[in-house]
Order: sequence, then C-alpha cells, then structure tokens
Amino acid sequence: MNKLHKIFFIFIISFQFILETNAQLVPVYSQYLVNQSIINPAYIGIDNCLNVNALYRQQWFGFEGSPSTRTISAHTPLRNRKLAVGANIVNDVIGVASNTLVEGQFCYRIKVGDKAKVSFGMGAGLFINKNNLASLKVNDNGDEVFANNANSVMPTFSFGSYYENKNLFFGVSTLNLTRTIPRNRTFVYQQPLYFLAGYQYKMTETFALTPSVLLNKISNNPINMDLNVLMDFGKVIRFGVSYRTWNSFYGILQFKLNDQLQIGYAYENTFSVLNKYQSGSHEVSVKYVFKYKANTVDVKSFE
Repeated sequence: MNKLHKIFFIFIISFQFILETNAQLVPVYSQYLVNQSIINPAYIGIDNCLNVNALYRQQWFGFEGSPSTRTISAHTPLRNRKLAVGANIVNDVIGVASNTLVEGQFCYRIKVGDKAKVSFGMGAGLFINKNNLASLKVNDNGDEVFANNANSVMPTFSFGSYYENKNLFFGVSTLNLTRTIPRNRTFVYQQPLYFLAGYQYKMTETFALTPSVLLNKISNNPINMDLNVLMDFGKVIRFGVSYRTWNSFYGILQFKLNDQLQIGYAYENTFSVLNKYQSGSHEVSVKYVFKYKANTVDVKSFE
C-alpha cells in the first residue's frame, strides 16, 4: 500500500468514525471553496500568509424570516512550517432565532512526497443560541413557551483532515462535536459531516477546469451532494455552476482584482415550492491575502 492509499484509507476510517457520533440549523454556503475553513479546520494556512475572508448570504430573498448568514474568518501559518492557526465567527439568523459560533482553530501539517501534504485540524469555541420569542405574535398570550426568550451558550468542537497535492484535494470534517448538549423546545443541535473532493485540470497556461463534489450528512436527514464545475480564466476570473441534489442550482462569479483582493458573488435558485414565494438566494464574499515576507514555507510544496 503506497502513501496515497494509506492516506485515503485514514480519511475513510475518519469519515466512518464521525458518522457514528451524535448528530441549530446548519448554515448553507455556495462559495465554500473560497474559504474551506468554515467547513474544515484542517484547511487553515493554505495560502502561506495571513488570509482574511468575509461572507454574507441572504437565502430565499423576499421570504419573511428566511435565513441570513454572516461569516468572518482569518487564518495563517506559523513560523514552524507544520503549524497554522485561525479563527471563525459565524452568525446565522432564522426568523427570531440567532445562532453565533465563535471558534479558534489549530492545524498540523505533514509533508507527503515532494509536492503533497496532509493536514489535521481541530477547532474549539462557543455556540451561542438566542431566541427572541417574546417578539412573536401568538394567539394565546399566556403561553409560557413564548413569554420569555430562550437563550443558551454551550462549548463546541470541530475536527477535520485535508489532503492536497498539485492538482488533487480532498477532505473530511465535522462540526459541533459536543456530545452532551442541553436540549430545549426551541433548539435542536445538529452535527454536520462533510466530505469534499476535487481535481484541477490545467487545460492551458491561462485556463483551468476544476470539478468537485461536496457530500453533506446531517443526522436524520438524507445525504446532500453538491456537484461543482469551476473555470479559471487567466487567474483573474473564475466562473462556476453547481447542482445541489434535491434542492437547487447556483452560479458563482469571482474576480481577482489583484494579488491580494478577491470578490465573489453567487446566485442560487431552488426547485422547491418556495420558488413561488422568493427570488433566489444571494451570496457575496470578499477575500484578502496579506502578502508579506516571513520565515514560513510554501504549504503546497513545503520547500
């Protein structure tokens, strides 16, 4: 069994182990390939310098109480070539419920061959759930369930593995690993599991094609699958189309304004009956890479 086969075997075992753990509504993203740290802590430090990402998503625009998501994250490698650190803040609002994740991340990388690496990452933080139930209009004003706001704060953990060489990448990760969670009537804690894989085909010096697939499993729900195809033109413009099983399709357009700044937009439309009551989902992303000289290494080659 060669090194690549061993690594893939480890990933499969990790995937099966995570699947057995306990499975809040999980935020949905279209541009997760821009900043995979929001779904996998093993991705941090990938750009070999400080990387800051922000994202805003309005789902089912025009539908009252529809989900909206805001994320900001930063990650960087350390002077020790094998280590990286990062942080995520994710705020997801659905109706009167607001869920906020504040998480620190740590990653350890191992060189595999000349141009490949495998990473293992973990995150730890707090999950804050707030419910403004008192603002709801109810038929029974004496209902105790809606008389007071139900809020909770709990610890949360995440884990991920990631492999990358010159063209191939794949990773497995899970969020919300806390087992003993207080339950109440307004909040259900869910644990998403992700498996992401893709391959970049360099067709010419200025054009590349990257197909990828994302599998997402949440307990008591069927597996969701995103099928993506991204096209890079001159390392300046990226265009992509994706199909999300049972649910929707979306398009992505990203511009690299210079070596540091990149902006992106995604539009998603659903196949469900909600299509009659909303005008699609909109997502905007901003990525800024701080290019500076430091005693670090190229994480893609470890040279």
